[in-house]
Amino acid sequence: MAKMIYCDAYRTLIDTLRRLREEQGLRQADVGEKLGLSADWVGKVEGGEIRLDLLHLVLLCRLYGAQPDELVRQFAQGLPD
Repeated sequence: MAKMIYCDAYRTLIDTLRRLREEQGLRQADVGEKLGLSADWVGKVEGGEIRLDLLHLVLLCRLYGAQPDELVRQFAQGLPD
């Protein structure tokens, strides 16, 4: 099995988070500032360079007005068996 950071389901999750950020009118720098992280960190997450952990997923969802459980369910459905 390929590294999970490179699987299609993970890419879809990250693309969804990017879309949610953009829908909120937030720049990567805005997200970094609100979370106490750098814009570079946000860019690396969205670029697939670093893996998103559960805590940051929940914080991003809250910031974007999304439900973490729904995103996780969609992600899990896209995972290979």
